[in-house]
Amino acid sequence: MEIITTGDGIKERFTEATAMEHPIGYGLPTGSRKVQISGERFMLAGDAASLIDPATGEGIGNAMISGIKAGQHAISCFDKNNFSSAFMLQYEASIHNYFWNDMRNKYLMQRLVGEKSWLADFAIGLASDVPWIKNKLQKLF
Repeated sequence: MEIITTGDGIKERFTEATAMEHPIGYGLPTGSRKVQISGERFMLAGDAASLIDPATGEGIGNAMISGIKAGQHAISCFDKNNFSSAFMLQYEASIHNYFWNDMRNKYLMQRLVGEKSWLADFAIGLASDVPWIKNKLQKLF
């Protein structure tokens, strides 16, 4: 809202505007916990499957991978003419097996560092001096 009332080149466009409602946000569905992503005749992928990286907020790569896996499983569904919840659990298991360890570790790291920016600064500083720590942090993030 502030940019609309104070931003140069923007505020002029909104001088006659009135807000229709108070803007609110919604948290990103990060991979911080396992959620149901399939059922009778459906599979969720990407953001809908809570596959946003908890550490970086990125999700395009995870969405693409989950979309590929959903497409592969959809072919299997048609081949076997089986769209049941039980059969869809194979897709869900493949997604959780592929993403869960990495997502859990990043979520725990994010919770650990959280509002302790000094800890992140310390780790980054240490990483610049110690190659194996730099390598581990690069793999993590």
